Amino acid sequence: MSNELNSVQEKLKLKTVYTYALGDFCFTFFIMFIGYYLMYYLTDVLMFPATIAATIYTVVQTFETAGVLVGGVVIDRLKLKGGKYRPWLLIGGIWCGVMLVLLFTKYNLPQNIYLNVFPILYLVAYWGYNFMWVAFRSIPGKISRNQQDVMSLAVGSQHGAVAASLIYSVIGVNLLYGFQKITTGYTVSAMVYGSIIIICMIMVYRMAKPYDNDATAEKERKAVEKVPLKENLKCITGPMLPYFLSSVLRSSVSVAIPALMVYYFNYVLKDEGGMAIYLSTTSIVQVIAAVVLKPLSMKFSKISLFRATAVMSCLST
Repeated sequence: MSNELNSVQEKLKLKTVYTYALGDFCFTFFIMFIGYYLMYYLTDVLMFPATIAATIYTVVQTFETAGVLVGGVVIDRLKLKGGKYRPWLLIGGIWCGVMLVLLFTKYNLPQNIYLNVFPILYLVAYWGYNFMWVAFRSIPGKISRNQQDVMSLAVGSQHGAVAASLIYSVIGVNLLYGFQKITTGYTVSAMVYGSIIIICMIMVYRMAKPYDNDATAEKERKAVEKVPLKENLKCITGPMLPYFLSSVLRSSVSVAIPALMVYYFNYVLKDEGGMAIYLSTTSIVQVIAAVVLKPLSMKFSKISLFRATAVMSCLST
């Protein structure tokens, strides 16, 4: 009984919390780089017509959403050495990091061929991200022993994402436009962010070993009954339906607004450096949000906090 009580009262080590947070730290570079500058890359670097660029963006994002579900099924069904989720941190991290560089390297190809090659590179890069993301979001179930652990990991992840936003706001624009050719800036930026993803995922992979290894994975496989994909899809009903729809709409907005901001600063304000100021401002707001998140979540119910922040997001948009 005393051991049980100690396991509930004992807090996760800060090293564990903030090593886990490196996942959101590296994801943020990927999301911000893709979100803010992919459309500009398509229309102003690869010189794709705007309608085709928008179509590529929309189609790939649609398949990417399905990729999350497929990633979960593959990870659940496929047995790999080293644990249930840990191997996919490494596989997805290397996959995503390498593909990010390949995606933002301009090739000397005829335009009609490039229009077919780029969507494939984009989709493959995002599927690597999906495998990594699904595995990363599943690891807390292995690490957490109580609700306090879950909250600590969530808050730590928020801190990691905010730290990445601050760093990106300082280096993102300068790195992209710091070379004679914008194509070089894109490739070098992708190499930097891809390296960050790989390094961070290696560190999370190593940290998670005591919690997710061959023994724990095998124990879970014996204890949990496999659920068919059709049954998994049935979970998107009832209370989960509005959550699912809000997540999809949030992803759409988080993709559309950054791209619009880049065009706004480049073509309307004609101020590339203004993007750095904008990114810094939004990052500072995120810092404030990260500081007040935990005390607010302790004072108010999660559903009330969710509703309030959702309304605020809609109004600010």
